[in-house]
Amino acid sequence: MGSVASEPGVTDPSQGGSDMGWVIKCDCGTPIRGRTDDEVVEKARDHAKSKHSLTVTREQALALAERE
Repeated sequence: MGSVASEPGVTDPSQGGSDMGWVIKCDCGTPIRGRTDDEVVEKARDHAKSKHSLTVTREQALALAERE
């Protein structure tokens, strides 16, 4: 997944703050992470379609998202 600084919840000193993001914990056990709500929604929709053949709305994804 890239450098440590790109991981949600890890502080990147070059940006001067916390790198908090969003996570959705899928029932299959896959954590879906994004830095923004748009990113986590896009990833959740892609995951739902490719792994579970489901269509997820933005509202459904956001209802499952938690700050981390």
